[in-house]
Amino acid sequence: NMVMEGKAYSVLTPSAIQKEASQGRVRTVKIVDPVITRSVVLAVNPKDERSPAVSAVRNLIPKVVRTLIEG
Repeated sequence: NMVMEGKAYSVLTPSAIQKEASQGRVRTVKIVDPVITRSVVLAVNPKDERSPAVSAVRNLIPKVVRTLIEG
């Protein structure tokens, strides 16, 4: 709320603020300098690590990430 009231700034992923940006409630500006990188992990139950469902999610993650990056 503070960002929408003009009282603060926030660094977020585009998907976290997509709804508000599409409604014109906030404006987003891509940060290009410095380059920001981050790591994410897939947390799974050790019993299910080799299950078909976990394998499907592992295969899907790169596609979803590319979609998020490309907007």
